[in-house]
Amino acid sequence: MKVNPYKNSPLTALMIFHTNQPTKISYQVQGISDHTTISNKVDGYQTEHQVPIVGLHAGFENTVTLTMTDEAGNTQTKTVKIKTSKLPKWIRTTPLNVTKNDKSKMQIGSNELRF
Repeated sequence: MKVNPYKNSPLTALMIFHTNQPTKISYQVQGISDHTTISNKVDGYQTEHQVPIVGLHAGFENTVTLTMTDEAGNTQTKTVKIKTSKLPKWIRTTPLNVTKNDKSKMQIGSNELRF
């Protein structure tokens, strides 16, 4: 597992692993509150997995629960801890000025991120 694997998104991680049987993966990043829990899934059954984890909290030990489901419907879960650093100063101190708010143009996929 690698936190911020591409050095441009400090609140993400990439998990790479192998399963013996074709398996589909979903995960949940436990939020600090009920409204900040993030769920996501990777489409398709595979044995070689590269799972992008989004929605981590800065400066926090994040709890991530992976659910692995095989083609017969059997599931296994695994909980991992992912520690993140504080956000870099340039991100923490960058002022945000929203001049137009059009949520219909935001494409966030099926990961339940909220804006």
